[in-house]
Amino acid sequence: MSKIVDQPVLVVCEKGNPKRFFWIKKWVTVKAVIDKWNEVGRWWEDEKEKTFYRVLAGEGGVYELYLNQKHWNLYRVFD
Repeated sequence: MSKIVDQPVLVVCEKGNPKRFFWIKKWVTVKAVIDKWNEVGRWWEDEKEKTFYRVLAGEGGVYELYLNQKHWNLYRVFD
């Protein structure tokens, strides 16, 4: 199961990949990037391409983050 959150988050990157992000008043450390892909979005509404990252956190949680030009969002949280 997963829950769509789609909220802006502060992300710290290393070599272009997320290393930690700030969500619900705490820093979440990224242990590994599980997957990375691009989605075009609603091009007919002039939405730009987004880069998605599925990450494994240090405490064992799985999250999806995306980069929309210069802004990061936490898109999904997996149970």
